[in-house]
Amino acid sequence: MEFRGKIKKLLMKLQALEGVEGCLVAMRNGSVLEALMPHDLDIGRLAAMAASMLGAAEVAAETVRRGVARHLTLETEGVTLIITGAGSKAFLLILAAKTTTPHLLKDLEEACKAITEFLP
Repeated sequence: MEFRGKIKKLLMKLQALEGVEGCLVAMRNGSVLEALMPHDLDIGRLAAMAASMLGAAEVAAETVRRGVARHLTLETEGVTLIITGAGSKAFLLILAAKTTTPHLLKDLEEACKAITEFLP
């Protein structure tokens, strides 16, 4: 199975987790590889903004010299957005209900390891 198929299968597993409303994997430049998101979202724009936000967070983490950034969390009134680096080439973005966020972090970490292995 090619890497996009593997990523799609992984996203389907994440989408099935309680509270997950959408997920995507994109390259660090914001190019979307695969996505399972609500149809009313502009996933290209979301991925581009997420890439910028994650890059800025990683630079901030380097600046304070206390280790690498593990994930970036943005809470809105209706949803929590979690962005996690998947190696040096990609990232994973999850839209989730606020109440489920703490339970998802371990699953996201494991998913990012798998994504890193899938990419050529």
